[in-house]
Formats: sequence, structure tokens, C-alpha cells
Amino acid sequence: MLEKDIISIKGVGKKYADLFSKNNIKTIENLIMYFPKSYEFVGDYLSDKCIFEGIVTEILRDATIRAKLVITTIKLRNYEGRIAKLIYFNKPYMKHSFILGNTYKVYGTCKETKNYIEIVNAEKIKDFSNNIIPKYKSIKGIGNNQIINIVRNVLGQINLKDNLPDIIVKKRNLISLNDALINIHLPKNKELLTKAIYRFKYQELMYFFINTKLLRDKLSSKESGIKFKIFTEELIELKKELGFQLTGDQNNAIKRILIEQKGDFSINRLLHGDVGSGKTIVAFITAFNVLLNGYKVALIVPTEILAVQHYDEAIKLFKKFNIQIRLLVGSVKEKQKNEIKQELNEETPILLIGTHAILEDNVEFKNLGYIIFDEQHRFGVSQRSKLIQKGKDKNCDVLVMTATPIPRTLFLYIYNGMDISSIRELPSNRKKVNTIHIKSEDKEAKYKIMLDEINKGGQCYMVCPLIEENEKMDLFSVESLYEELKTSILSCCNIGILHGKMKNKDKNEVMNCFKEGLIDILISTTVIEVGISVSNATVMVIENAERFGISQIHQLRGRIGRGSKEGTCILVTSSMNPVTMKRISTLLESNDGFYLSEQDLKIRGSGDVFGYKQHGNTGFVFADVINDVGILKKVKEDIEYMDQFDIDEIRDFYDSVQKKLDKIDNTICFN
Repeated sequence: MLEKDIISIKGVGKKYADLFSKNNIKTIENLIMYFPKSYEFVGDYLSDKCIFEGIVTEILRDATIRAKLVITTIKLRNYEGRIAKLIYFNKPYMKHSFILGNTYKVYGTCKETKNYIEIVNAEKIKDFSNNIIPKYKSIKGIGNNQIINIVRNVLGQINLKDNLPDIIVKKRNLISLNDALINIHLPKNKELLTKAIYRFKYQELMYFFINTKLLRDKLSSKESGIKFKIFTEELIELKKELGFQLTGDQNNAIKRILIEQKGDFSINRLLHGDVGSGKTIVAFITAFNVLLNGYKVALIVPTEILAVQHYDEAIKLFKKFNIQIRLLVGSVKEKQKNEIKQELNEETPILLIGTHAILEDNVEFKNLGYIIFDEQHRFGVSQRSKLIQKGKDKNCDVLVMTATPIPRTLFLYIYNGMDISSIRELPSNRKKVNTIHIKSEDKEAKYKIMLDEINKGGQCYMVCPLIEENEKMDLFSVESLYEELKTSILSCCNIGILHGKMKNKDKNEVMNCFKEGLIDILISTTVIEVGISVSNATVMVIENAERFGISQIHQLRGRIGRGSKEGTCILVTSSMNPVTMKRISTLLESNDGFYLSEQDLKIRGSGDVFGYKQHGNTGFVFADVINDVGILKKVKEDIEYMDQFDIDEIRDFYDSVQKKLDKIDNTICFN
């Protein structure tokens, strides 16, 4: 049933099937995993949103107010005798959707007047007596109401078998998988919606923990690894090429990894450190030793911009040492990709730097000795496992790196069993970043700081939460900010924009222009959050800073102060509740990522229970390992509890989890 083509669903013709397909919704399973992004809770007629059910009593003639404004009005009367006027602007076709004498239930923005209720741009709906409206991410050509009706048709046909052990479902009083699915899409009430979200969070974290445990156990099983020779003289020569002194923490991490490289067992090490602490150079130096042993190294990063940056750094660092370096990303031409894939199957040692393109099935390695994951939290456990398996019969060394310092609490649940290196010291050439807070209405002060820095030869980032303006959200977007800057005192500056919807070629071009100083101000979304390094950037402005967590803001301000000048981070807020005030004050008082990660865990709490999004590339849709550490703790307890039972149900469960997660990158499974 779940594998059936979406066109088999009632209400989905070829047109809708093509539109769904463009959004990677091709099967019934794809559709039921297209979860609402949020929910709207509608109330009585005094609320901004309301539901009205009544019989059509009159369809008025369209009124043309001016050349480009046509108003369509339809009157409904409910069983209490109350009248509702449905008002549509420039939608004359809506009058054909209603038949005199028929009863309809509608939903929309309403306003109470003396004689009637006015509902603007009302949508016809079915079966929403509970007054909870699921809101889906928009699909061009298919309205939210159409998606709801199509999903309803599917949910009436399927009955999912539970995929958690019965002893756990009962122990934690979880609702069934099928009930969770129904109430995540068409919630009957807030209580059931809350239970559905909790069920999916629990399930995601259960699958995540099991798969992490399986991968960790495999890597830490002390299986025989590759014994590498340490090329001491060459490593000393490489360090001379750096042009700066390594910190004590960097040297300790390098020493630890090199000792393990010459040992009998494969490496499984986590390297975490603050923003700008110099993890990449640790990776390059230890990779250099593996390359000198005649083995290949794969360095995988989450974005093409970061891959290109690492590639350029590697070319510069290894210039004297005749190291073969290749870049494998989505924008590389097919002919060049095929040449690289051919080289990877030959004996020559190669440092391969790339994105998810490295994970493709037709990318195979001969003599893969070392795998490095940069920003490891951006990769799902299954993605990491897939690359590790490319080592074939040899047990590769694995280094996973993150610039997000991990709270001690989470170590117990996620990284227990891994060897860990921490880099707390910042390089001596790393400049201080001063953080200040400005209210959104104080634009002139913000622009003056930016202009002063630009006149001194510096460059600025401006980060927004949105790409395009959204009339429902009072937030800055890349586009609206760009238009505003063109009419401000910064209009004399060269302004560029960067966001995730741009083609990789265009993104790389913009970043190159920024690096070369051809752009003074780069307006961007958080696509610049990870690893981007432009030494001349001295100002980071974060608009709507109240929308970001502490760790994310700390990552963003880590993009500046990387050259010879100090940096200034400006946090701009348009609203300040107690949580926002605590976040901002914490960021103003400290630049220590380890301290901030602990504070972030304390402040963030449980988040918004009725709004969620997929978290990066980790595969999470509902869960967040920081916000939901309480659930993660229960999951760990339950896995230990299950391990006490030597019964078929538990063994079959573990087998099924491993099989499912070998095939997919998300952690929500229905079959």
C-alpha cells in the first residue's frame, strides 16, 4: 500500500501527481511523511481566525471597485440565524464553488460586525469541529486545503502496524503508530496532537540511538585496523609551512591521533571545539600522514561552499608536497566526476574533499584509509555508516568533527564509547569579537557601525531568517533587507545576496566575489553558518536575533574576527520576551562556546511543541537531541531495559531497525 504511486489516491490526477513529484512526493509513503509544518488553532468569532458552518443564502454579483480590484461576496446563515459574508478579492471564480441552498463549512480571517461576520478569503473545509488546522509547506499549484483532503483520503485507507516493541509502548504509555499518524495530520484535539508529536519524537530518538549505538559499537569494537607509519620529518616540514604556531590543544589532538594511527586498531574519534579553534588543520595534518602511507583520505562536508573553501586551503597547504587533491561536489561537470571516480579506483593516494556527492553508490575507493566528517551533526547516522562501508574489507580510521561544543549531558547518551579530543584554546592570531545589542528601530546606529568598518576596508555579513518576504511573519528577509539597504546610507556600497535556493554555481560566484573584496555587504540566510572563513569580514549583523538559538548565533559570529582586525557582532531584535533577554545577555557576556552550549541547553527548554522542522541533514523531523534530552534519557533507559529480555520480539525489532536505517537517512519509519 505505502509503495503505491500517488496518482492512485482519490483526488490526485496527473496534474497534481506531477506537482507532488516536483516536491519528491511520488508514493503514498512520501505523502504521509509530508508532515504539517505547524498548526493553526482557530476559535470563536472574536478570534482572528474562525470556522463557520452554514447554508448559502445568496451569491452576490461581483463588484468592481477599481480597475484591478474585483470583490466577490457570498452569504451564509448558520442554524442560529447568524449571517456570514464571505469576501474574496480578485477571485471571481470562487462564486462557482458554492451552490445556493447547500451547506458548507468554511475557515478564514474573520471580523465581527453588528449585523454579520465577515470572513476574508475563506477556505472550504471538512470535519474540523476540533478547530485545529494543519498547515503544510506550500506546494505550487496545490492549496493547503487540497493537501488536507488528499491526506484524509489516504489515512482512511491505511492501518499501520506498530513498529516499536509492545513492552515499550505500554511502559511509556505511547499512542499507537497509526493513531499518531492520524493525529499528526488531522488532530482531533490538542491532547492527541501533543501525544502524536511525543510518539514521533520518541520513535525518532529510539531509532537514532540504536543506529548510533550500532555504528559506535562497530567502530569501537577494536577490530584490526590499518597500521600506519609515522612520517615524522615530513610532518615537521608541513608544520613549518603553516605560518603560525599550533595551540597546545591542537598539538595534543594531532599527537593522540598519530599514536592511534600506528596502533593495531581502527580509530573512532570525535574532535570538537569552539568556532575558529582550528579543527581543520588537525584534520589536514593527520590526513597528510595517511596519504604518505599510500592510502586515500575522504573529507566530507555539508555544503559546497565549505568544500570549495577546504579544497583551496588544501591546495595551498600541500603545494610543496605533491599531494593529489580532488574536489567532488554537485556542480562538478560529469566528465570530470567520471575521471575522479576512475582515479579513486587506482593505487594513487588522493585527498578527496566533497559533499554528499561522495556518498553516491558509484563512488568507490581503492585503499581508503581515513574518513573525516566535518560538522558531523549535519550528517545522519546512516550517511556516516554508508561512507564508512566504502572502506570495504579494511577498517578505516574515522574522525568526526564539530564546531558546536557538545553539552556534557549529551555525551552520556550519544558519544559514550567514542574517544574524544577537545580544542578549547583559540589560535593566537584569532581576534576578539565584540557583541552588542541593538533594537530593530535603531537602524541608523547599526548602519553607521557598518559604514565605518567598510570605510576602514572591512566587510560585513547581514543574516536574515527568511529568503523572501512573508506577510504573515514580521521578519526581515534577504530580499526586503536588500531593498532597504539600497535606500539607506549604505546605498554607496556593493551589496550581494546569498541563500540556499540559489544554484551552487551562483553561490560559489557570490562567495568568491566576497572573498576578493568585490562585495562590501553580503546579505545571507544561515547558509554561511558552517565553516565559512573570510579574513577581511569584520561585522556580523544578525537580524531578528530572537529567532535564533545561542549556539547558532555563536556559530554565525564565528565567521568574523578571522583576520588581523577585531570583529563586531550586532544582535538586532524586534521583540524581547524573558527567554530572548536571557539568550541575548548570555551572548553579550561570553564568547566561550563550551559555556554557551551548556547555557543553551538550560535556556531552550522544550521549544515550540506545535511547530517543528527537519533539523539540517540529521534526518530528524520532530526531535532535537538538545531540546529533547529528557526523551533521549528515557530512550537510553528503555534500550537497557530491553536488553534484559532475550525474546524474539526484541531481537526482531533490532534487526528491523538496522535494515530500515541502512536504506534511509531519516529516522521516521512506517514499514
